[in-house]
Amino acid sequence: MDNIDKIMKKLLTLIGLFISIQTIAQLPRLINLDDQIIYYKGFTISYNNTHEQPNWVFYTLTKEDIICDDEAKRKDNFVEDHKIEGHSAYLDDYKGSGYDRGHLKPSADERCDQDEMNETFYMSNMSPQDPSFNRGGWKSLETYVRNVPVENDSCYVITGPILNTSLKTIGSNEVSVPEFFFKIVYVFKDGKLEVLCFIMPNKKITDPLYNYRISLAELEKFANIDFPNSF
Repeated sequence: MDNIDKIMKKLLTLIGLFISIQTIAQLPRLINLDDQIIYYKGFTISYNNTHEQPNWVFYTLTKEDIICDDEAKRKDNFVEDHKIEGHSAYLDDYKGSGYDRGHLKPSADERCDQDEMNETFYMSNMSPQDPSFNRGGWKSLETYVRNVPVENDSCYVITGPILNTSLKTIGSNEVSVPEFFFKIVYVFKDGKLEVLCFIMPNKKITDPLYNYRISLAELEKFANIDFPNSF
């Protein structure tokens, strides 16, 4: 039975990777000149070298990603991403800045695959977040999203910062500090699709999550990005 479970897990991983690669063709590519598309085992990013962080991160989320008997261990091994042309942000960029290395794809979304959890600690998956935001409202939103595939069939997630030219920066690489972050959740259940969009300021969050819900059209105007309406 253990061997069968392992085989099924590998099949699910391969299917998920195939779906991700197929689906990413529908995602925005030409956000601006800084649109370096990088594929990982568990997610895909559009990296922006000017702002030294992603334009967006895309990944699938299923019940099998977060519920299992043998859970992966969070190692907190933040490392530079050598897949990025030029380089990604450095650990030193964040030291003493007052900002957290905020995951865009949360490590807890990969509880059942050690390699994919380790990937989430690439510096290319980080964005400067106010500690009260990263450990408060943003964390609450991430927890909410993790419950979505448990109660439905599965979901796709697109998340990222709102980037513009007037942002303050940190570190020698001048990593931009976003004022807002967004998250889109495409929820699949019984052959139907529901799209949930959120945008939150990079500061302490005191209001309930539903206060930060907006429409996809509103988010597109705010972020100046065209997102898919369906898959």
